[in-house]
Amino acid sequence: MYQQDSLALNWRTRARCAGLPADSVFSRCLDEARPVLRACNTCPVVERCLRTVDPANTWFDGVCAGRLWSNGREVFSS
Repeated sequence: MYQQDSLALNWRTRARCAGLPADSVFSRCLDEARPVLRACNTCPVVERCLRTVDPANTWFDGVCAGRLWSNGREVFSS
């Protein structure tokens, strides 16, 4: 089971935001989130990110799939 879980989450290591500070990834502030939003523009797993995080249904705060979310609502799109 552990190996299967590990493989299922492996897509995150290919995400362009993987090495960026968590404070930027989960920020609600556009200025703080800009580096992450730029990274999303060339990210190979952006669609997987959107499906997995499912921001609108999880009340997500931060950057997901090139968009800034606050309480599950899109507030900015790059």
